[in-house]
Amino acid sequence: MSGMQCKKCGSANVKKNGRTAAGRQKYHCKACGVHTTTDEAARERAAQEALMEQLHLERVSQRGIARLTGMSRSTIIKRLKKDLSTHRAEHDPTA
Repeated sequence: MSGMQCKKCGSANVKKNGRTAAGRQKYHCKACGVHTTTDEAARERAAQEALMEQLHLERVSQRGIARLTGMSRSTIIKRLKKDLSTHRAEHDPTA
């Protein structure tokens, strides 16, 4: 056993089962048969995006955010535009 639980059924009967093309560990649940990976990358990405949003609110430049987070400037621009459009859609009284 690998010491983790299945995301779908909660069983502890989970075995390591190779790696993804990106190099992340894959797991196979013997109880329900689901194949999955850990969600460490998603947690890291969420933390990085939270840092990017906080730096943006602190009025740090896009280039400064890129240096601090390691993200490319084009990715930062794309995500900030996405956040802005989501924010406008939520607060638009005409929609």
